[in-house]
Amino acid sequence: MSFAYVGSFTAPERGGLGHGGISIFSRRGAAEWESVQVVERVNPSFLAFDRERRFLYTVQGNGCFVAAYAIDAASGTLTLLNEKHIGLYNGVSLVVDPTNRWLLVTTLNNGSGAIVSLRLALEGKIGEICDIEVPQGAHGPLESQRATQPHQVVFDPSGKHLIVPDKGLDCIHSYRLDAETGRIFMNHAFRRFR
Repeated sequence: MSFAYVGSFTAPERGGLGHGGISIFSRRGAAEWESVQVVERVNPSFLAFDRERRFLYTVQGNGCFVAAYAIDAASGTLTLLNEKHIGLYNGVSLVVDPTNRWLLVTTLNNGSGAIVSLRLALEGKIGEICDIEVPQGAHGPLESQRATQPHQVVFDPSGKHLIVPDKGLDCIHSYRLDAETGRIFMNHAFRRFR
């Protein structure tokens, strides 16, 4: 059995056409996808699994919440574990670190962005905020680039570095995550040649 998890904008201010928020589909082999569940959630703009695919995490576009769900292995359905108000607006991306201990979230907080590190409990719940990093650097040449805008957070193939493309600063940031404390440390910023 295969499962697909689809997040969609639901609010009119984001042009939301999604119904419910997170839609879960299943299929066997090459059969047609069938709807399994719709989870009511406002603007789940990005979804990410933990490293063992036991939990699903989502950020909220046009909101300040991150949520954790347990995945039923047999049916693919989701059960809400908890949600965390992170105090920063408009989550755009998230990823779980290779140790399954930290959740990293990027936000575009009213025109300025940040990277947030949150502790994960063994049972998948989202814990406290451990660090907030605001990318630094010279802004890009356009009027729309007057603040940092980290649009994604991913780990490099080695799992040792966080890679964060920044639309506002016209660069790609490289960070190191301390696996013991959840602190985020800057490695380098790769700037676009002008």
